[in-house]
Amino acid sequence: MQTPQVYGVTPSPYVKKVLVTLDTKGIEYELIPTVPVDVSAEYKQMNPLGKIPTYKADGITLCDSSVICAYLEKIHPTPAIYPSAPEDYARALWFEEFSDDALMKQIGPEIFFNKIVAPIYFGSEPDQTRIDNALQALQPLFNYLESELTGQAFLINDQFTIADISLASVFGNYYLSGYSIDGGHWPKLKVYIETLHQQPSFKKLLANDREKLKL
Repeated sequence: MQTPQVYGVTPSPYVKKVLVTLDTKGIEYELIPTVPVDVSAEYKQMNPLGKIPTYKADGITLCDSSVICAYLEKIHPTPAIYPSAPEDYARALWFEEFSDDALMKQIGPEIFFNKIVAPIYFGSEPDQTRIDNALQALQPLFNYLESELTGQAFLINDQFTIADISLASVFGNYYLSGYSIDGGHWPKLKVYIETLHQQPSFKKLLANDREKLKL
């Protein structure tokens, strides 16, 4: 098997999701640093949306983190990151979507990009009103996650799944932005995310992000 190439940068939670999946399955990879701004025509031939990540190996090119992770599960089924029971499988997909969409809409552009990326790379001042609105919008989402957690290490039947990978990846940007989960309001969520972030693959990637972003 050809060493997979993953195009992207690690502060992207979608890239992080793919890299943690590869690490979990023991697959070596090459990260090709790619920032999704003014991408080349060559890159758009691989990914017409100009987004990250893009995966390339063995003559196959794939776009979108969810597609890539599902593909990796098929070609490297063990250790599994998708549950086998239908209900658990559906729940894992739901929490992946919840993370990639609802959480990311607030944590990504409104908080992380606004507070960290824009000042560093575009020299703009953070819009504190947008940040405050996003923090407010996250509260019911955090309430929902708190209600779904049982106190186990992982979200679904104590198995490490794509649900955990997706949530921890997006929350990585929340923590990189200088925020943490209020244990007084969301004690189970705080322990859950911070425990995931201590796993070797997450710990390594988040440390790399802090170094690159000088946080």
